[in-house]
Amino acid sequence: LGQRVSTAPDALGGHESVSRDAGTLGDSVRAKVPVRQGDRVVGEVSVGVPVAAVTGQLQRAIASILVIAVLAVALAAGAAALLVRWLRRTTLGLEPEEMAQLVRDQEAVLYGVEDGVIGIGPDGRISIRNKAARVMLELPRRAEAADVVGRPYTEAGFDAALTDAITRQHSGSGSGEVVVRLYSSRRTIRAQVQSVHRDGVDLGQVVLLRDLTAMEDLRSRLTAMQAMTDALRAQRHEFANRLHTISGLLGNGEHEHARDYVAEIMASGPVRDPVENITAVEEPFLRAFIGAKGVQAHERGVQLRVGLETALAGQLVEAQDVTAILGNLVDNAVAAVIDAAPAEPDDRWVEVDLLSEGSTLHLAVADSGAGVAPGLDIFASGVSTRAGAEAGVHGHGVGLSLSRRLARTMGGDVWLADPGGGADGLGAVFAARLPGVLAGAPPTFPTAEENP
Repeated sequence: LGQRVSTAPDALGGHESVSRDAGTLGDSVRAKVPVRQGDRVVGEVSVGVPVAAVTGQLQRAIASILVIAVLAVALAAGAAALLVRWLRRTTLGLEPEEMAQLVRDQEAVLYGVEDGVIGIGPDGRISIRNKAARVMLELPRRAEAADVVGRPYTEAGFDAALTDAITRQHSGSGSGEVVVRLYSSRRTIRAQVQSVHRDGVDLGQVVLLRDLTAMEDLRSRLTAMQAMTDALRAQRHEFANRLHTISGLLGNGEHEHARDYVAEIMASGPVRDPVENITAVEEPFLRAFIGAKGVQAHERGVQLRVGLETALAGQLVEAQDVTAILGNLVDNAVAAVIDAAPAEPDDRWVEVDLLSEGSTLHLAVADSGAGVAPGLDIFASGVSTRAGAEAGVHGHGVGLSLSRRLARTMGGDVWLADPGGGADGLGAVFAARLPGVLAGAPPTFPTAEENP
């Protein structure tokens, strides 16, 4: 204090200055600022910091920055390693290109097959379903708010049997795969529930749905064709026997007996038909089919007959569907008669009535069985009238349900007209209406003269 400064008082000129000079503090960085009183400069303030102190602070700051940077890099590397490990576990080790290709393959497979596919994650939520599954189970569309994707399978509105099968497989109580059958008014569906694992990781369950309606329809049609084939085989055998008889008579020179035998054949028809009143059915396909069913029923001790009220005109244009429906109804009636209490042979019968109304065929099948038990939903798939161990035999509980589905597909219906089992001792009566199955038959109604 009281001494002259070691450097020039530059700020007295009214300007700030920063410089590095060697002064009483040694080598230092100085800042000089003028002090004003109004517009007049009355002095200056000079501040100096030794360069060595600044260098030390800078070195300490650099060291701290480096330590923080190393810690940050180590932390980032650890987090990246954990993230990569989690991603590999989540994506099952697949690379992005592989995942993109997997998605494309999944879309191609799911929407390129006719079977229904439903994917359920480990958390029990539906992750995916294809169009075939939506159509089979009559689920909401993807654009609708009620779409099942993303919902728990227990809230998807599945059939109770399917939900129970998924639950058993989800809990691990189901071994391998669980197979159930689902039934609707139009379809019979085979559902297969299977767990999926990869590298020890539980990926959830896959439900595979297959529509068996067409297969059961084909089986019913093949059964009808087999019945006709068996009947034709029996007729061929009888034809051969008659030809051998004629040949023997002619060979023995008994021409008169041969002539009488041929006349008898011409009068009674080429073969003996076990179906009473079969001549009322002029349609060749139905006549052949009912005759074939009559042969089968006759072999089982049941008389098949055509009702006296039968009035059928025109030709069948949907022979396969009609024979499938009629065949199922006749087979069910024959089985009901056989399962009923033992009766005299003449009291064991099945009657078929046919009536044409334009292109619509009305038919009824009655029997002498015990009737349908009260409260039994006879058209529910899997429900059978067979008693005891027979009820579990493969194929029972399908015919009536299939017949109704076929009829409704054609725009008609099959129903139970009379459950039977009353005091009159008659069995059940099933009726069917099949539109559009006849051709070349205008509707005919009795006139007032014919039906006063």
